[in-house]
Amino acid sequence: MTQLSVVIPTFNRPDLLRETLRLLAKQSVAPDEVVVVDNGTVPASLAEDASWPFALRYFRIAARAGAAQARNFGAALARGEFVAFLDDDDFWNPDYAERLRDIIRKRAPGAASMIVASVDHLDTRSAASAPDRHFYRFAGNDPGLEACFYFNPGYLGSCLTVERSVFLQLGGFDTAFETGEDKELAMRYMAAGRSIEYDAGLVAVNRVHGPTLSVHIDYVKTARLLLRKYRAHTDLRIRVKALREAYKKTRRKRYVLHLAALKIALVFTRVSPAGSSP
Repeated sequence: MTQLSVVIPTFNRPDLLRETLRLLAKQSVAPDEVVVVDNGTVPASLAEDASWPFALRYFRIAARAGAAQARNFGAALARGEFVAFLDDDDFWNPDYAERLRDIIRKRAPGAASMIVASVDHLDTRSAASAPDRHFYRFAGNDPGLEACFYFNPGYLGSCLTVERSVFLQLGGFDTAFETGEDKELAMRYMAAGRSIEYDAGLVAVNRVHGPTLSVHIDYVKTARLLLRKYRAHTDLRIRVKALREAYKKTRRKRYVLHLAALKIALVFTRVSPAGSSP
């Protein structure tokens, strides 16, 4: 049986995709298969031949379908018992697949159905200096979910590995989210009582380069979707604070007055018990 599949969504980044595949081929122990799902406007050109140390499968779906839909499509077709997600512009430390296989092999029945790696940001935007590297802090498996409403505590697309059967049972990534779908998936696991295992020795490298998706992210829209979907896990204080953090990150002129109002509202909600509900 195939143990480990890697699913890579890609969108109009053929050079970065080829570099990611090249680095994946240099893993100390290769995954069993790599599934590339292309939702770009121009098809990526990949050679599916025996030179790769893994089975490489390439699929095209509707252009601009989004990373969530591409990951779901790949996971549905993957043959592995576990699926590791990797973005087309990121890469893993050389022992990632080997260490991940070891974790899977040693896991007890009923153990965590999601494995989360640590994230190392590699900022290459400045040509005048050496790339800046810094680790993303991980807030842990918080069954209260609160941290996830304010920021992403470490659940990024390239550091998540899931037990395929559980992933499909829970519905995969929510395609209603243009961003934050990785964090929302972890929240759904926790809300469903599924445990998550964090391993600091697994290191995924998130490349920060040129214009990225974050330039176009509407954090307020994402925050509203999360608050609507997980309303039972929030109170007034959490809802106000979550929107305040989203407004601060979005930095759009039309949100200036909203942010000011939320700052005032947060002052008054601080006196309320954390578990109270309006």
